[in-house]
Amino acid sequence: MSSNISIIIVLYKTNLKKIKYLNKIKNHSLLIFEQKTNKSREKQIKKYLNFKFKYFYSEKNIGLSKAMNYLIKKIKTKYCLLVEPDIKIDNSSIKILKSLVNKKNCLFVGPSYKKNKSKKPYFYTNKFDFSCLIFDVKKVKKFSFYDEDFSFYWEDIDLLTRVNNSKYKMIVSNRAFAIHNKSQSTENSFVIKILKLMNFKYGELVYGYKYKTLSKIKVLRHLYLCPLRMIIYFIFLNQKKFLLNLSYFLGTLKFLKFLIKKI
Repeated sequence: MSSNISIIIVLYKTNLKKIKYLNKIKNHSLLIFEQKTNKSREKQIKKYLNFKFKYFYSEKNIGLSKAMNYLIKKIKTKYCLLVEPDIKIDNSSIKILKSLVNKKNCLFVGPSYKKNKSKKPYFYTNKFDFSCLIFDVKKVKKFSFYDEDFSFYWEDIDLLTRVNNSKYKMIVSNRAFAIHNKSQSTENSFVIKILKLMNFKYGELVYGYKYKTLSKIKVLRHLYLCPLRMIIYFIFLNQKKFLLNLSYFLGTLKFLKFLIKKI
């Protein structure tokens, strides 16, 4: 590849039609990590992508944090563009993002998701969408990317907190654009819903523990209230609230397992 940019993307039960747009930015090196699958899936992906890419996979779901960190370790180019499966971005926007990444103390540069009339080409921010961003690989490896104690969702909040507490800054370009088709990248099933809610609660508890804002009462409340509510909602056939409390209970148990390992 002539480009000094690698593109990394993590897939999990993703409809492969959604990654066809990658053919429009194929002049960059592409690294894919797919979770809970097997080697045969690579052949299916090749039907949708008409260029070479590096494919990695795990037979179980190891979590977004570990998958992203794994890919970052495999990068050999100077820069990296991270995208989620439901993001679309073109080469002209990638070029603009790259032009900003070497600003002093800049760690991440991201695109805008809607066009605006601002005369400023970019702005610094303490809020950031990690669905699409570019960074200097060496700099991020030194800083560290996702904390692998988090599985889903809260890894972004943790990373944002760490950047805002450091000397580094984040930039959003007003001239680079991306389309984000939110909540359309994975299957929509009861199992996936429970998994998402469970890991959201788990991440919330881990974040509170890490930044010393978590009270013991909150954990105990989940342990005794969630099962009680589950019984009530089961009796009254309220499936939505039953699944919510089941997910929160499982997330709390996962947090206790994490806590035991830490102690």
